[in-house]
Amino acid sequence: MDVDTLVFDFAGTLTLRRSTTGDHVYRNPTGAHLHQVLAEYGCALPQQAACDLDDAFLRYRRFGDTTVMALLLEQTLHRHGIIPPICPSALAHMVIERAGDHPVDPAAAATLQRLHSRGYRILIAANSTRTRRQRQRTLDQAGLSFITPVLSSNVGTAKPDDAFYQHLLNTAGTRPQRMLFAGNQLIEDVLAPLSHGMHACLVDTHPERGQAERARRFDTVVINHVRELQEILPTRAVPHRRQARGGPTTQKRVRWRLTTAFRRVPPPSSKGVIC
Repeated sequence: MDVDTLVFDFAGTLTLRRSTTGDHVYRNPTGAHLHQVLAEYGCALPQQAACDLDDAFLRYRRFGDTTVMALLLEQTLHRHGIIPPICPSALAHMVIERAGDHPVDPAAAATLQRLHSRGYRILIAANSTRTRRQRQRTLDQAGLSFITPVLSSNVGTAKPDDAFYQHLLNTAGTRPQRMLFAGNQLIEDVLAPLSHGMHACLVDTHPERGQAERARRFDTVVINHVRELQEILPTRAVPHRRQARGGPTTQKRVRWRLTTAFRRVPPPSSKGVIC
């Protein structure tokens, strides 16, 4: 495939899936983090309030906006009669900072560094409650400072909304046929990018969901880890222009079947969707 720009999802695609002890390493903001922040201001948080925040976050995190977290904090505290010591937006920022970011998989980081040295431009496109500054800091610490992050928290809309991908295309500054989108979610990272004219690659981190079979119906590349892209992509990013697959015919076919795919795909895991 003739591409010069690679776009990756973040959590579940480029991050560690489990720690050395076998525990999940997703670092979503929780009621426990809120408890720690409020304690610094001498404010107690009932256990039930912490549980309520966790339940609400699981339902609303797919909006991928920092304002959602502030709203959830404000509503949770109000429901339990707690007056926040600082404004909700500042409180949300402190809670998200306390939670930290998902750790990058060293093998994935090494792969992206090699692809970058081969001339590929690389972007991150992810739904996230974290700010671009926080995510950029995570990338810098992993040796990936050359990556441009495109986050729902800054765009103002999340995958799979059309406006998110349009913003991504504008940021990339290249034709969609020259872009490859790789991620572990069938709808957000495969079907939606295909419908916008990009190539797509499913990183099948959850074989039990049966996403690989559905992705292959659209002639999509399916891999188990991003390191496999080193063998699939050309040795150097292809600079010349040539019609690549994913043109109008593919776009129409994907859009025509997108609704069916929504009905068939199992609901996403409660972990790792928002990153």
